[in-house]
Amino acid sequence: MQLAIETDLWQQATDHEPFAYAIFERQRPDYKIVRTDPSKPLAFDGWIMQGKRKVALVETKCREHTYQDFTTKLKTQWLLSETKLAALAKCSRSWELPTYGFLYFINCKKLMTIQLVNRQGIIINRELKTFSTKEKYLQTTDTRLCGLVAMHNATLLQWHGTPISKQE
Repeated sequence: MQLAIETDLWQQATDHEPFAYAIFERQRPDYKIVRTDPSKPLAFDGWIMQGKRKVALVETKCREHTYQDFTTKLKTQWLLSETKLAALAKCSRSWELPTYGFLYFINCKKLMTIQLVNRQGIIINRELKTFSTKEKYLQTTDTRLCGLVAMHNATLLQWHGTPISKQE
């Protein structure tokens, strides 16, 4: 089975995660994000660090729709596959660290953060539904069980001041 990260489309796509992490780090200066090695894919994207100590896992999704569309059309609900949530739960249990979800809106440079899984591996809050989803990079459509994560209580962060650059 081919992974999305192995496709040409993935390799050509702009990596927006550094922008999301820059917003988080600017707003939360006591914390840094250390990314996982992309050549060795894990179920999560990185660790939230406080000094040299790992304090949480992070799963990041970058979306092209706006925050306005997310709150109106998508009713402030983040769709994640139940397979992804189960993998994150297993990692949290194994590492004994919570997993936080970072949902980054590329067009308006806003970041929403929420705890998805606690350190015992229990998925915090989601509504289970079956959806037909399209995988952007593999160009496939599949019907799968998904978790709708209500983001009403998520922390909303955004970049203030000068535009984000990859060098920061």
